[in-house]
Amino acid sequence: MTPRQALVLFICFTGCRSFANLAYTWKELRGPFASANSAGLAVSLNDDGWIVGSADGTDGFLARIWRPDGSIVTLPNLAGQVECYGYGINSKGDVCGETWGPLGGRAAVWLGGTVTDIGYVPGYAGESVAEEINNHGVVVGDSWSSGGRYAAWAWSAGTLQQLPQLPNGNDDCSARGINSAGDITGHSRTAGKARATVWTAGQPFDILPPSGLPSEGFGEAVNDFQEVCGGAWFGVQGATWMPFVWRSGQIQQLQSFPGSDQFGVAKDISDCGVCVGYDDNGAGNVMEASLWERDGQIQNLMDLAGMPRFNGILGWSDTEAVGVNNKGQIVGSGTLTYAPGHARLAAVVWTPVSTLVPASSFTVVFGQKTSGNAASLAAADGDALRVCKFIVPNQSIDPVQVRMEGNLPWQPMNLWFRLRAKAATVGSYTVSLNLYDWTTSLYDPASNVTTSLTTSYTESETIAKGDISRYVRANDKRVWALVRVRPTGPVSSSAWCADFDQALWEAVPLP
Repeated sequence: MTPRQALVLFICFTGCRSFANLAYTWKELRGPFASANSAGLAVSLNDDGWIVGSADGTDGFLARIWRPDGSIVTLPNLAGQVECYGYGINSKGDVCGETWGPLGGRAAVWLGGTVTDIGYVPGYAGESVAEEINNHGVVVGDSWSSGGRYAAWAWSAGTLQQLPQLPNGNDDCSARGINSAGDITGHSRTAGKARATVWTAGQPFDILPPSGLPSEGFGEAVNDFQEVCGGAWFGVQGATWMPFVWRSGQIQQLQSFPGSDQFGVAKDISDCGVCVGYDDNGAGNVMEASLWERDGQIQNLMDLAGMPRFNGILGWSDTEAVGVNNKGQIVGSGTLTYAPGHARLAAVVWTPVSTLVPASSFTVVFGQKTSGNAASLAAADGDALRVCKFIVPNQSIDPVQVRMEGNLPWQPMNLWFRLRAKAATVGSYTVSLNLYDWTTSLYDPASNVTTSLTTSYTESETIAKGDISRYVRANDKRVWALVRVRPTGPVSSSAWCADFDQALWEAVPLP
């Protein structure tokens, strides 16, 4: 087991509890055929709710994927290695991480379930680890030598490339996170100080101020809006790292718990700007899983989910959140004492309690309604709103366009729009979804999602990203989504139709 895993292995209890008026539920993730003292770690997840980490089982401590349907996928290890750990997962379900055994620590990537040894940067042959993988299959991580020298790297399609250090670098560099555009964050030590760093187009720049505070720090994750979270030193006597977010070129220190001893790190950031990590709760240097809203205000995940704290006999302690997706689902780990004198390292997933808001009205922008009404959009029951286009056969035509309209009960922390639809006429079609941005009075192209549509009902969704408030009208919490259905080729009949069976927003309230 690697040093990062060398925490005490602890014991057996599973729970999923729902509490009225609280924003999250929690559930422990176990390995296959786990025994009472089987340990687990959950590290990352994608927007489909696939969670990657590692857990004990009868087959050893291995990388696992937990799927929303309850199934567990065990990832294969490199030949001859003893253990393996999953650290990052992308939208395709590809995973990166580390294997451990006679070969030492080796960075690995699992593409389509097949494991590949990434290797290490020449001259840094001690060990290597893969920290994160983006949706294009680019992996980032670092290699280090027995002499304590560290090199950051990026790997893609079999090619490993060392990332350059900041000027006057001290041969101490790491890469921890990468976004869809290929921006990378981590740290590069220069002039004896660790400096939080972002690499754009392969070139590093220091995101900390050139003088003053914070004087040292490191980036943990970067989202698709090039917002970075991590830990930095803000000059407080006796403090170590404090959580921060870097946004629009400015460093913001995130709030700490009252009475905190000034120790915390923001480990991940969603595209909505929500950060998760841990902060010292001020009670005996105990760290607790934390969520920071976009404005920097801190929330205690244990309180939001009603997790029982360790009371000297039973309960949870030293929890940390390390991954968050764009629907607000969070993963992490903690120490669970399940019986007096018996405890284990336990993987946890926190799931937000969301509210479903069906479309209350609609406007046909292009096309003609032939059946159904607003009530048809409330439930997935086959009672559909049908909109048709009457055309000259075999001519190219504009798409059917319908604006779905609703009102949320409050300002959300996370928001996504979901549609259940089908083509009512034989042919090949696509359906596109766009969210309306009230600050620009335009449908946001960044929210566009296009998928295939057949004559069987399928679901598609688009997730709000960035500052969520722009998608919600301030005075009445109005939300709009534009749905376009388009044939992908000429239609031979004089009319074609689309059926919309359910249209709704799913929203997570601010804590």
